[in-house]
Amino acid sequence: MRTLKAPELRASEVQSLLDDANKKMVRDCFTIRVVTPMVGGGVKPQWIDKLRPVRSSAIRGQLRFWWRATRGATYQNVVELKGREVEIFGSTERPSSVKIWVETDLSKINLTSIFDESKKKMVREPWEGQYALFSFLGIKQEDPQYLNNFYFTLHVEYNLPESGSKTWARDLEELKLDVECALWAWINFGGIGSRTRRGCGSLYCSKFSPKTARADELRACFQEKVEKYKLNLVSHETNFQQTYREWPTLSTTIKFGGGETEPVKAWGTAVRELQKFRNARNEYKEGRTKRFSRSFWPEADSIRRITKIGIKDHLKSTTIKEVPDYVAFPRAQLGLPIIFHFQNDSQKHQPKDQGYEPSDIELVPKDRDRLASPVIVKAVAIGNGLKAISAAVVLNQPRLGHLRLQLIHKKDIKNYIERKQYEASKQFKEEDIHPSAVYIAPEYLPEHQAKNPMKDRSNSRHTRREGVTDSAVIAFLNSGKVREWQWLNEN
Repeated sequence: MRTLKAPELRASEVQSLLDDANKKMVRDCFTIRVVTPMVGGGVKPQWIDKLRPVRSSAIRGQLRFWWRATRGATYQNVVELKGREVEIFGSTERPSSVKIWVETDLSKINLTSIFDESKKKMVREPWEGQYALFSFLGIKQEDPQYLNNFYFTLHVEYNLPESGSKTWARDLEELKLDVECALWAWINFGGIGSRTRRGCGSLYCSKFSPKTARADELRACFQEKVEKYKLNLVSHETNFQQTYREWPTLSTTIKFGGGETEPVKAWGTAVRELQKFRNARNEYKEGRTKRFSRSFWPEADSIRRITKIGIKDHLKSTTIKEVPDYVAFPRAQLGLPIIFHFQNDSQKHQPKDQGYEPSDIELVPKDRDRLASPVIVKAVAIGNGLKAISAAVVLNQPRLGHLRLQLIHKKDIKNYIERKQYEASKQFKEEDIHPSAVYIAPEYLPEHQAKNPMKDRSNSRHTRREGVTDSAVIAFLNSGKVREWQWLNEN
């Protein structure tokens, strides 16, 4: 049998081949630090994989999202968008032009329990943003963990075949702009793991993070990136007039404030402002037990009106006007599903003629189970990553269609009051909620107008009668301490 001999190459020829290969292979690497508690992100959504806490596939997904939200906003429709996205990130039929992989030092990864030993309260860092972690209350006995203040290295390799075309260098530059823009947006406005729209797993990278918290420099830095990456971004107010894309895009509606502080504290400040806005209600009501009084939001009164179920004293609205079929669900704009849990008098022998509040009811999109919030509250790391500022970032998303209000079915109810609530509510199955009841400037009774959470003190183009807005996003940005924060884009 004839044997084939490898050709003999001189050292200079081998080096020449290596040089040619390297010319076609361009690489970058970035050191990235997690600055707020990272939760989830593993194969099981609420758990961290101890051997692979940061997965390259998860980062690839984040980069796809943030590319669509930034550079992708220049495209007019999904077909155009997908064409370019496949060129960059690949598909089942086409290899990606970008290869990414992650390096982590597992010896420096310290997973910490979210809850203390009693499993009754969160430890210090998660406690700062506990509203963002409410979903972990249901699994606290299983000892869920978080990760913070650790580093990983992200490697990016650009694999753009050299075709001999004179445009190769220009194509490579465009590819790098696409990836760098996605990285910039992900580092500053996104995060790693789960609950990133509530600021978990926020990031810092010296190449992409702002150098200072000074308002003028932050604005100049943002404008520089908009120009460098050739972004076509519009404000939330413009988008609200239906000039949106079919996918979420970054808006220029961004506020920051709270002063420079530890990233975890900046995160806590932002999360608590959203919590106070979404949970607007009377303070504790004194009685046999301390409890919050009725909500300032109109959804509870709307549900009682639709279902015709409620304690006698609560069937009279303390929010929206007393007009049959007039209902309002503005908080749906801030993400779905929403579960409404009504509190009854805790006394077992409550008089029957008083009735019962509705059982648990949820509001969901008609054609899916959930919809992510367009509002991101988080810490944006600055300088060397040891300090951060609080931020509220708005994504432009397609407007909601019809929603479904439905009873949550229960089995084996042991609590007496809850059983009575459920029995009283079984007659109600579901109700179609029209978008006009979501994008609404709710009309309150004269004596309750002052507590309307949808009041807009900014006199934006969404302001309607009595200074009330039909945008829950604008109402949030002009509420509480957020009202005093500064706009990243002054135009």
